Amino acid sequence: MRKSSLILFVLFMTGCATTQPIENYISTNPSEARVYLNEPATSKNTFVGVTPCKVTFKKRFWDLYLVIEKNGYETERYPLPITNPSISINLQETYGRKIEREKTQYSKEFINTAIDVLGLCKRAAHSPRFLAASVASEASTSLDKLKVNYPTQREAALTIALGKAVVMLEQVTSLDSSQYNTTQEEMLASQASYYIGEIDKGLGI
Repeated sequence: MRKSSLILFVLFMTGCATTQPIENYISTNPSEARVYLNEPATSKNTFVGVTPCKVTFKKRFWDLYLVIEKNGYETERYPLPITNPSISINLQETYGRKIEREKTQYSKEFINTAIDVLGLCKRAAHSPRFLAASVASEASTSLDKLKVNYPTQREAALTIALGKAVVMLEQVTSLDSSQYNTTQEEMLASQASYYIGEIDKGLGI
């Protein structure tokens, strides 16, 4: 029985080794993004090239991802294989980059008010859970006032990023204790920290 199992295993691995390579041509807008093959199971991150470029790989029996990175743009991640042999990806600017680009259009008063809201977000993020809810609520109220007082900046990247941070913080603090999920809390807190960090970068804080 063991011998037959070994034979099957060898045949299985041989099949893996002889799988025909798959090719995808990757282009991005803007170009010169760095492309990686990521294997979560082994924590392996293999640099492929800079866009536009060709990605060649063999099918795996475990997860394999195409990861595209460029400074100032959101990281893109796609499960492989991709059926389309040629794909073009429009990279999205990070909020930090958007805010930095827009901030010359912001008034000093708007920036100062936004920084006050940001301060409340940071307090909520670092407060014990029993205090964070009230601070997050205060941040939400302050953000609403900012939108009322500066209606022309409602769609500004700074306002949107603050809104996303506040939403994440409110969701963290409103998790039902009877269905408490540490993983969910960590994910929401991480997302809130991401937006807070992007605002810091954009404003140069």
